[in-house]
Amino acid sequence: MTLHKSTKVGDAIKLLSKEEELTNEQMSMDLNVSTSLVNQMRNDRRNMQQDIARESIAIYDNPRYTIEILHEFSDGFTVPMMDGKAIERHRLSLLAMLKKQFEEALDALKEVDFTKPPQAMEKHERELMVKAFDEILDARLSLENWLTQLQEDYGISIKKRMKAMTPRWKARGWLQ
Repeated sequence: MTLHKSTKVGDAIKLLSKEEELTNEQMSMDLNVSTSLVNQMRNDRRNMQQDIARESIAIYDNPRYTIEILHEFSDGFTVPMMDGKAIERHRLSLLAMLKKQFEEALDALKEVDFTKPPQAMEKHERELMVKAFDEILDARLSLENWLTQLQEDYGISIKKRMKAMTPRWKARGWLQ
């Protein structure tokens, strides 16, 4: 995966400003950039550079903002924020959706023979693999957005929990 050196992030800045009640002046002071640059990035007249994005994620523990920034800089590799008209951003609605997506992913995985080498798969088997992959991505999208809602509702920082969990994962041999 390649990260963009810069990208348009106007919607993410608007979301952060609204949720954190930040003015352009406050954001410019926090990020050590000019108020004019913040205004231009907010209005998508200038791209946000990677170093500013990194600094903003470090300063603002806002999961929606972070998801949007990472999604834009990763060229769609990371999940986007679910904000469509079919989405009810209540933790229980998102939990119901998450459960449904995980069930569909598990059902799709049952259809795939992972013991068969990839090069030996036939066309219909590959199609089942792609279907399972897509269902897993649906579940991933639902999970990330549900965690975001939990942070907002309960004040449990995803970033802080990830840092706290890292030693456990290392002890289990999951990470170097």
